[in-house]
Amino acid sequence: MRKNSLLKDNKKIKAILIIVLFLIIITASISFLLLSNNIKKGPTGPFLTTFYEAISNETAYNLIKSNETPVIIIDIRNCKCNYNSGHLPNATWNTNPISFYNLTEDLLIYSNDNSDSIEFCEQLLNNTYSRLFYLDGGYDNWKNAGYPTEK
Repeated sequence: MRKNSLLKDNKKIKAILIIVLFLIIITASISFLLLSNNIKKGPTGPFLTTFYEAISNETAYNLIKSNETPVIIIDIRNCKCNYNSGHLPNATWNTNPISFYNLTEDLLIYSNDNSDSIEFCEQLLNNTYSRLFYLDGGYDNWKNAGYPTEK
């Protein structure tokens, strides 16, 4: 009889523990959802950039023309003479990734080829709070496809 009583007590304890665990998980999930909606993006929030993405000319053009999210366009070709002879609209020439640390604006990087852009993006990982893109194919691909440039 005592054995049956112990088994019943063990079952009750297990049931109570399962309910408590379930309640903890539910409470934590609700708290996370409520807090994540209130966390600010940027230096006061925890969302550092952890990946970058190659985008096509068309996607880059639409991103530049969109008024929804500001984007900083960065020409990283190794000579400012290249920038002066033609660049993407509203682009700035800068080859120093540290200049863009802690920014919250999206960044679009381009150079003559993908390898320089990828290297630049790699140096920005975990140092910005934005989306990070590079122009697949670089400036010449953009220009040859007939997209706008400026001097």
